[in-house]
Amino acid sequence: MAGMSVNMAVGIGLVVLLALDWYFDFSAVMALMAPVILIGGMTLGWFTPTEAAVAAVIWSLFLGLVRYRSMTLQTVAKATFDTIETTASVLFIVTAASIFAWLLTVSQAAQIADRRDARDHPEQVGVPAARQHPDPVRRLLHRHHRRHHHPGADPVADRAEARASIPSISA
Repeated sequence: MAGMSVNMAVGIGLVVLLALDWYFDFSAVMALMAPVILIGGMTLGWFTPTEAAVAAVIWSLFLGLVRYRSMTLQTVAKATFDTIETTASVLFIVTAASIFAWLLTVSQAAQIADRRDARDHPEQVGVPAARQHPDPVRRLLHRHHRRHHHPGADPVADRAEARASIPSISA
C-alpha cells in the first residue's frame, strides 16, 4: 500500500473492521473503536475536540440503531430529553453561582469581612498570611493558649493596646 494516503488507509481499515465484525460477530470491537476514532481523528486532524463529540454521538447512534439494534427512536428521544434536563440543571447552578459572585463583588463583602476581622482580631494585623490562623477554631485555641500559659497577662489590656496601635479601622 505504498503511496496511499493515511486517510485512505484508515478508511479502508475501518471498512474492513466493519465487515469482519459483521461476519464474525465481534460483540465489543465496534464499541471499543469509539476512542480510537476520536483520538485518531483528532490526531490526524480530521476534527476538533468539539467535532469529536459530534463524531462520538454519530458513532454511538450508528452502533445503537444499525449495528446492535438495541436503540429505537423512542429511546433516542428519551436520551435527548434527559440530556436537555441535565444540561439545564447544571446551567441553572452555574447561573446562580455567577449571580452570587456578582453580589459578593458589588457588596464588597470580602473587604468588609477583612476590616471586621482586623477589628476583632488585631493580633493578626501585619502578620504574614502564612502565619495567620486560617479558621476561627484555631484562632480561638491560639488565644486560649496565650491567655492560660502566660500568667499575669491581661487579655483585655492586650486587645486594647493592639487596637490602639492600628491607625484606623472603620466598620
